[in-house]
Amino acid sequence: MRYLIKQLWPLVLLLVVSIGAVIWAPTDAWYYQPLREFFLFACYVMIVGSLLGFAGRFVPRRFRWDKAPFAPCKWEREGRIYRDRLHIERWKDKLTDMSKATDKVASKAVGGATDSASLMASIQEMCVAEATHGVIILLSPLMFLLLRRWYGVALWAAYVAANLLDIIIMRYNRPRVVRLYRRATEREARQ
Repeated sequence: MRYLIKQLWPLVLLLVVSIGAVIWAPTDAWYYQPLREFFLFACYVMIVGSLLGFAGRFVPRRFRWDKAPFAPCKWEREGRIYRDRLHIERWKDKLTDMSKATDKVASKAVGGATDSASLMASIQEMCVAEATHGVIILLSPLMFLLLRRWYGVALWAAYVAANLLDIIIMRYNRPRVVRLYRRATEREARQ
């Protein structure tokens, strides 16, 4: 929980201010509508994120990581495109990682895992995370039922971009973990 507070305190502060504005500010105040939109946006994000995060725990871990949509596309060059073009290694660790925030989410960090079972569990978790973020993006147009002003569109765009970044991280890391998995299975087969 401390990790989440450290990562998200600016958003939490804005949420508290927006709640106060929605409750106590006069509706004709210049700041009322933007803070109301942010409040509705935050409620949407929390509800959808919580529901899909909870549902993700029950998704069977039987994804075909070597088939579409999880297998790397040819243009991704096994994840190297993200390193070379997007410089992912500079910013990927700055994004919030829910596996660090709670023990209810399996860690996506491979760490010192060297056995094939642990590596396959990491690969499957990456597939679940990618699928979850994909569903979040697909459901994101529902925000426009709540957000009606131009800053609502800006919030929506930031939300989609944040989820796309998480998908990019999964697509960057998974081929590397798959290589480790293949080496581990070969090593275990020789023993």
